[in-house]
Amino acid sequence: AVAVTMPPWSGPHEALLVDGAWPVPAEDRVVSAPTLRAGGPADADALTSLAFRSKAFWRYDNAFMEACRDELCVAPALLRDGLVQLLELDGQIVGFAGIEPLADGVWDLSHLFVAPDRVGHGHGARLFQAVLLQLRANGARRLAVQADPQAGPFYARMGGRPTGTAPSRSIPGRQLPCYEFVVEGASA
Repeated sequence: AVAVTMPPWSGPHEALLVDGAWPVPAEDRVVSAPTLRAGGPADADALTSLAFRSKAFWRYDNAFMEACRDELCVAPALLRDGLVQLLELDGQIVGFAGIEPLADGVWDLSHLFVAPDRVGHGHGARLFQAVLLQLRANGARRLAVQADPQAGPFYARMGGRPTGTAPSRSIPGRQLPCYEFVVEGASA
């Protein structure tokens, strides 16, 4: 039941009573800052679930999502090396990014996912900047990204240089846009 009435706190606010609970007025909400931390093996299931929800945000059908299952799973081994960063807000994981070394100072962005209800709030950019800082600390020269086509504009906004396309590892015949980033502060 939804009713418009006065909330049970003092002040001139009007609010909706939804499912028996009053929403907190925006000016009274305590908003904590997002925090970054390294992921650990115990986070694997939560991150895999987040990756699936994030990918499904783009309205892919069930057959497509099932074909992507292996690629979206986050292996506990990846989380042992400190190469996955989690972004938390109020104790909840709202996004994560993972990197893996390739060769000659080039690294791969293996994962970058944001919870669907947090897309558009700057969390992806925050994670991406954290990845660049981590790469700089590891002496990386470049970051390679094989992107979902829906995420291509994000990587372009982040300053990625398009380098062509590559075949999807999950969907035969599908081509994915690729981007390259020079890690600032690293020797070219």
